[in-house]
Amino acid sequence: MKPTAAGAIVAALFAMMATVASPVSAATVKAVEYFHPQFDHYFVTASPAEIAALDGGAVKGWLRTGQRYRVDDAPAADLAPVCRFHTAAFADKPTHFFTASAAECDLLKSWPDWLYEGIAFYARLPDGQGSCGAGTAAIHRLYNGGQGSAPNHAYTAEPAKRDTLVAAGWISEGVAYCVPLAVGDPAAMTQLLAGSRWQFTDTYTWLLETRFDPAPAVTGYVELATEMIASWGFPKPPEAIYHQPNDRRPFGPGDGFWDGVAAWDPLSGEYVVLSLDNFDGIWVAWTFDNAQVTSTPVCATVLRQNFGRVGPGLHSFQPTLASGCEPGVAYRLTP
Repeated sequence: MKPTAAGAIVAALFAMMATVASPVSAATVKAVEYFHPQFDHYFVTASPAEIAALDGGAVKGWLRTGQRYRVDDAPAADLAPVCRFHTAAFADKPTHFFTASAAECDLLKSWPDWLYEGIAFYARLPDGQGSCGAGTAAIHRLYNGGQGSAPNHAYTAEPAKRDTLVAAGWISEGVAYCVPLAVGDPAAMTQLLAGSRWQFTDTYTWLLETRFDPAPAVTGYVELATEMIASWGFPKPPEAIYHQPNDRRPFGPGDGFWDGVAAWDPLSGEYVVLSLDNFDGIWVAWTFDNAQVTSTPVCATVLRQNFGRVGPGLHSFQPTLASGCEPGVAYRLTP
């Protein structure tokens, strides 16, 4: 099938950004998942150039889902290459496919509608029963069955998301590959935040520029408590309560609450501080790598409920959508 003009343009942009071939050094990097609400399609990439371009809107329509996991960018004895393919031959909805199976990779290379783009990253293979070894997490693969007149696959570490997609008509295809968990005990790593206060810079550009003109200046700080609480669904337990004083809210004193949770996520090896706001289903999540420093680079992401395209109700595939990563700096105010 001949690709459409719009599909060809998007394909060219992805090709221009792609850095999937010939990694230059061995390192553990983060893969980031994106979702396109109009296509109902998922996409994952570990390419810094693609992540920056998608976050910055060079390719329109793609938003973060909040899922990040660790992968390797160079070969090793216990790793398999994850092949990446692209097609724009279906209903003007370009899509990508990833496989760690050598047989699948060879098969798709012979299909004319699919372009082999090289090795996306390297990962471990599950055993014969589809299980991943100690210190790794399973990435489940699901197929949309051609819904929306275009194929798409999702790759998720979350069993609950896998089950949601299956309930929406997606087909579970088992474990695609296994990814390494960061070394550390989640409870102990989260507890390192307890009792500290952090100053976060004004990293609300995406939220405020879409809601206000001009955007007001915002600066706030977070106090991380010692109390541990049950999971609130993001990211994974255990979590520590955090509180941002009400008079520091961007929308003014008394306009809802600004409490949330914080945790260390072994899947990404990052700390996640998530606001839980009651303002139109909007949250802000800050991620950073090290809690034992006086300052650290931070990624700010605005999350919002996905109410779908027609009428109210959460989207059945991806209940939340996120902006790109807005870089900033977080300062630790207390020991």
